[in-house]
Amino acid sequence: MSFAVEFHPGLAAEINEAKQWYEAEQPGLGAEFDTELFERFEFIAANPYIFAVFKKDVRLARIKRFSYVILYLVEGNTVRILAVVHSARRLHKWLKRR
Repeated sequence: MSFAVEFHPGLAAEINEAKQWYEAEQPGLGAEFDTELFERFEFIAANPYIFAVFKKDVRLARIKRFSYVILYLVEGNTVRILAVVHSARRLHKWLKRR
């Protein structure tokens, strides 16, 4: 059973910024980032408890090929994606999102 997935409203801008940066580095890399990111979202929806709790009830999933992490919550039958953040950034900043 796959959980429903909800995205924080600010997420689209964060993802687009990362995609544009990767695309500027190498044509096609932004699309590869996007593909891997959404595959990770699907994996999280199917296996929400597989990743460790980062802080309190927020879980952290690394994106395999890229230096980004996904912060998310599991609430009932829903996975709420809070942020997609470069792993070098201060992750605690995004813990306030709900």
